[in-house]
Amino acid sequence: MSATKMRKFLFVSLIFSLIPMMVWAQEENEGYKSQFIWGVNKYTNGGLIGGLVFRYSLEEKPGVYQTYGAEIIHQKHPKELRYNSITGETFILGKSHYLYSFRLQYGREWLLFRKAPQQGVQINLGVAAGPTFGLYYPYYVEVSLDGSLNSINVPYTSNINPNAILGTGGLLQGLDEAQFKIGGNIKTYMSFEFGTFRTSVSGFELGLMLEAWPEEVILMPNVDNRQFFPSAFINLVFGTRK
Repeated sequence: MSATKMRKFLFVSLIFSLIPMMVWAQEENEGYKSQFIWGVNKYTNGGLIGGLVFRYSLEEKPGVYQTYGAEIIHQKHPKELRYNSITGETFILGKSHYLYSFRLQYGREWLLFRKAPQQGVQINLGVAAGPTFGLYYPYYVEVSLDGSLNSINVPYTSNINPNAILGTGGLLQGLDEAQFKIGGNIKTYMSFEFGTFRTSVSGFELGLMLEAWPEEVILMPNVDNRQFFPSAFINLVFGTRK
């Protein structure tokens, strides 16, 4: 093969080898039009798993997304501690009520850093706010009758002898006595996405949240209670995108 033909062959081969890379790069630059994620979260005001998070994102313009979110969270007082009873069951001394928050959120998300194909990290910055609907109901404990293992479940009050408490009542006990509260929430977060494929999402989010109610929410009557619930959180998220 002559030198001229060899140069032509190498040139054509180079062009054809670059086409997939150019198409791939174009696809990456186009980003995604919509995304749905779900996950579990850990709040400083919650337990080991604070609750569940869901969010739908829709592209407004390149790199900017409208977000519609929902969260279900169990709020805890920072002074809640579990104690063991004589039966080995646990209970929270001083707790009088549960509070579950159902949050709706609308916001914006900005793509700060797009990952390279099949590697790297995508970083987004987001803010969101909306109403919170609270489910507030009594905390029941199992109390011994006359020092025996015969017991009844009653709402906790400070008049109950801690030594007579055998454990916690049923989780849904007291739900028929629930009160509904309306408040608001606002949060900001950064998301770090490590998914290998363009159509799937896996990663985590770090952020700050402020939830507010019109009045103090009494979770433990004998300590200071709050109207405002600031917290930090981490969300472990998964999802799909188009």
